[in-house]
Amino acid sequence: MPTPAPQMSFQIPGYELVEPPIGQGGFGRVYKARERSNLAFLRAVKIIDPSPFHDFRQALARFEREAKALSSLDHRAIIRYVVSGVTDSEPRHLYLVTEFVEGAPFRSDAGLSDVEFVEKMAEVLDALSYAHQNGTIHRDVKPPNLMIRTNDGQPLILDFGLALFLDESGTPLTTRYAGSMGYVPPEVLSGEQKSSVNHDIFSCAVTLYEAFAGRRPDIQKPEPLSSIRPELASLDPVIRQGLAPAASRFKTASEFASALRDAAKRLQATKELSTSNSTAEVFLRKAIQRREEQRKRQIESEQQKAAAQSAWSSWDSLVNPAAKQAFVDMLNAAKALDDEYAFEELPESTNVKKDNVVPILRLHRKDKPGEIVFGLSTTAPKNPLGISVREEMAVQWPDTSRMSGALPRIPKGTLYPSWIVFSQGRNQSPPRILYGALIAVQFAGESEHRLFARPRAVLFRNPAQLLPQELKTPAEIRKYVTEAIGRALGLDL
Repeated sequence: MPTPAPQMSFQIPGYELVEPPIGQGGFGRVYKARERSNLAFLRAVKIIDPSPFHDFRQALARFEREAKALSSLDHRAIIRYVVSGVTDSEPRHLYLVTEFVEGAPFRSDAGLSDVEFVEKMAEVLDALSYAHQNGTIHRDVKPPNLMIRTNDGQPLILDFGLALFLDESGTPLTTRYAGSMGYVPPEVLSGEQKSSVNHDIFSCAVTLYEAFAGRRPDIQKPEPLSSIRPELASLDPVIRQGLAPAASRFKTASEFASALRDAAKRLQATKELSTSNSTAEVFLRKAIQRREEQRKRQIESEQQKAAAQSAWSSWDSLVNPAAKQAFVDMLNAAKALDDEYAFEELPESTNVKKDNVVPILRLHRKDKPGEIVFGLSTTAPKNPLGISVREEMAVQWPDTSRMSGALPRIPKGTLYPSWIVFSQGRNQSPPRILYGALIAVQFAGESEHRLFARPRAVLFRNPAQLLPQELKTPAEIRKYVTEAIGRALGLDL
């Protein structure tokens, strides 16, 4: 069972806190709260916890800075201050109430285009420029302290806990170093200069670079964004100046914002140029697309041919030995009757394709013309199972919904050559009569080929329904070929 949230021993006047906290840091927690009024506004309440494990005086100083900064600033891109104070009960807690905001992290992948994200950063710089003009330096600009409001896409600056205040002459009233490592300017880290508006400008440049590159820049030698994403080349000089030594950096946040908006226009122009619909570009795109499609079809065709050849070879290695054994069985049976038959296995070197048939095995009587042949049909005959057109209309495959068209067509994925058993001779009509056929078929949705045989019922006239027989084992193949030879000899096995 989940551990219940600890009961709060204090109350915030005018607000009902909602457990659990929505955020927690070193000095306290942040809660969602409902205002105790008819309007019941949602607010965010930051609570400073008294604790023996950290310097409460430092927490108090930070709290007072944030409350002072927020209460003195009113800008659409700065989180709005509501009230602050101290709880009545002991131990006493400091609290700060601001508007409650639902939003997305400040990242380039927050559902915005590159141009839109750059414009959002320009709005953040507008807000910082306003804060600077009102004597406040944020000093902790970084992705976690920025947000994009969900309902209207407005960027917001959060957490002014490390704010630095200037007197009327622009001189810092507090000089102690503050900031988050990686976002503090080198001159402040080294102690050469105290924090100024340059601090926020540098932090914004780092944040913008990180949003697109996925990491903070190497301050000594930052890698251009264009080396990561070439289409962002127009941002390189702007970020370079934002990260430059203090003397070469943008002098004001508004100057940085203006440079970003110019870069956003160039980004948009680059995007429009890349998607231009000029006749030449349309032709080029279509030609490239057509070649890719042809190449894809060629690769698929080659893969299908290779798979079909592999499947056919696999079945051939199963069918041929079984058919040979069937011929040998029938030869031995004929010998027992003193009928003089001869069996011949034709080597590949003597196989001659005639009328699209390659003979493999042959059985014939020595004293009579004609022969029974097992061979390969190398074409796709209309009646692959030896069924006349009229009879074929009644043949049903296992699932007619998988067929490439209406009967009498056969399913796609059929392998050729197919194996056939027939008799041939000058004194018979027609000269070649089909008595058996085996064909391997791959139905849609199946990965393997299945072997089917010509229905035995085709010997009878006007069959009601003919179902091709599926053969799965060498014994079944051997039995089928044996029966086909028997039919060719005039026997109903």
